[in-house]
Amino acid sequence: MNLLAVVVIGSFFVASLILLNYGLLATIDRSEGVTQTSEAEDAIANIESNLQSALIQSNRGHGNLNDLINDQQAHIAASSQYRREDVSLTVVDEVSGTRVSTGTDGTLTASGLSNWEIINKSNSDLVTGGIEIQTEESNLPVTSDPKSDGSFRVETDEYDIYVYRPAEAPSEVEALWVGSSEKRYRTNSSKNPYLDLGEGSFDGYVFPGYDQSTVDSISIYNGDRVNGSIEMVATDIERSHSSLQTNSATFGVVLDVTFQSETATTSTTTFITHGPVGGSIP
Repeated sequence: MNLLAVVVIGSFFVASLILLNYGLLATIDRSEGVTQTSEAEDAIANIESNLQSALIQSNRGHGNLNDLINDQQAHIAASSQYRREDVSLTVVDEVSGTRVSTGTDGTLTASGLSNWEIINKSNSDLVTGGIEIQTEESNLPVTSDPKSDGSFRVETDEYDIYVYRPAEAPSEVEALWVGSSEKRYRTNSSKNPYLDLGEGSFDGYVFPGYDQSTVDSISIYNGDRVNGSIEMVATDIERSHSSLQTNSATFGVVLDVTFQSETATTSTTTFITHGPVGGSIP
């Protein structure tokens, strides 16, 4: 797969963007002297969404990132001809990484193991993405004691997440977050909840006090209770399980985006990372 030139995380500017925005789309810049409009916000959010899709497709081997970004630029130029506005984007920098993912069988076991380490990385490296859980095809336990009853468990250096069906509502799925505190997050079983290990969230519910810098290793237990998929991109990975597919990838892209209308100009720098999007992009 062709990628743009590998970029070393060297500059303080880029490193700061990564630390502030890993696992998330960056927010719109609201610096002094810049007028913010709803049209600008919508246009920039649309660019972020489209370019994240392009980044993921490229990392999955479905197109060259440079070509996909050029296609987006051409689309912006063409659509701007029919509006009294102008939107431009410039790729400032790229951050390279490694993508690890499961195959197509959908089981979260490795070489017959239900307990296994997914990845191990150094403390200075970051990760985006996580685990999509297919709840309708899983054999999650129904329990009021998820720590003891064979729940699907994800363990990092500092945190534990248990996924199970609560005894008082067995048709639903719940996650118990064990970190600086313990909290439970419940979702409907008709959904495939996403356990985001970059942001630190379950089905969009953010874990309190989650600090990615403390996540050096990620392991799973009772993987035979869950169907689903793993997809993560890290700036560097020291070790990953041999059952996972591994390929060079782009962790994120730093962009300058400018929106100009008859009444306002909005400029922002945004950092777009690989994920997560679950399985919504082929």
